[in-house]
Amino acid sequence: EDSSFNNYAKIMSGKDLSLASNQYYSKYSEELNQKTNKINNDRFKPMREWNQKQLKESNQVSKSLFYPFSGGDFLHANTYFPEVDTYILMAKEKVGGIPKLDAPMNTKKLQKHLLDMTVSLRDLFGKSYFITKHMNSDTRKTTVNGMLPILLFSLGLREYQVLNIYDLSIDSM
Repeated sequence: EDSSFNNYAKIMSGKDLSLASNQYYSKYSEELNQKTNKINNDRFKPMREWNQKQLKESNQVSKSLFYPFSGGDFLHANTYFPEVDTYILMAKEKVGGIPKLDAPMNTKKLQKHLLDMTVSLRDLFGKSYFITKHMNSDTRKTTVNGMLPILLFSLGLREYQVLNIYDLSIDSM
C-alpha cells in the first residue's frame, strides 16, 4: 500500500490536521469546507433523497458503475450509486500524477498546488459538472496535471482509503 495517495487525498480535501498551523492551508481548508457544505446541502442531499426513491432497487443489485466521459466526476457518481463496489470512470483528459507534497513540506509548492486545485474545481462547485475546455486547460497548464489529483481529492472528501493505483490499458485482442 502506497500511503502517498492517501496523504495527498487528505491534504487536497482539507483534512490533513498536521497542516492546521499553516495559515494558507488553514484558509484553504476553511473555504473548501464552506463550499463542500453548500454543495452537500444544495445538491447532494436532494440527489440522495431522489436516489432513495427512484434508484433504490438499482442500487441494491448494481455492483459496478460504468461512467463514460466522467472526467473527474466521482462525487456525483458516488452520490447516485454509493453502494457499488467498482467505479469505471473514463476521461478524455490524461490520468496525470500527483506532486510530492509530503514532508519536508515546500510551502510555496503547496500554495501553488492548492491554488491550481481550487481553480480546477471551480466548475464542480459552481455548476455541478466539469467543463471540458476548462479541464483541458487546467490539466495541461497547471500543477493539477490530469484527472488523478481530482479523483484523489474527491476520494478524500468522501473519506475513502486508496489501496492501490495502477495503469490499465485495453488492446485490440
